[in-house]
Amino acid sequence: MDFDNPFGLEVVQTLSKPEWFREVMLQLEKDLGLFGEDIHIDLDLQNGYKANKQRVEEVIAKWLRSDRNSLFAFLYRVDVPEQRLHRAMAMFPEQSTEALITQLILGRELQKVWFRHHFKK
Repeated sequence: MDFDNPFGLEVVQTLSKPEWFREVMLQLEKDLGLFGEDIHIDLDLQNGYKANKQRVEEVIAKWLRSDRNSLFAFLYRVDVPEQRLHRAMAMFPEQSTEALITQLILGRELQKVWFRHHFKK
């Protein structure tokens, strides 16, 4: 799995598998909950990815407008390096900042779940 490219097709394909989708979304819900954000994750594979992504983008947009300390603390918590964010912004200037950050977060959450599965054996 290419974890250096959270925008790649491989991440999207992996998240389309029910077992991965569920675990990644629950990890995301847990991590956001630690910051007082209850986004009510939708575990329906058909509509859930888009709905959950939108909810996370809304939280990120709120933090960008009014609480950058929480945003940077959250990115630190989920281990999304600032240089990765800057690189993504340079590579995809047409994307909104909240969409880029959300995709980086989803990629990192998938990585956490993948490592948990890979190394629990």
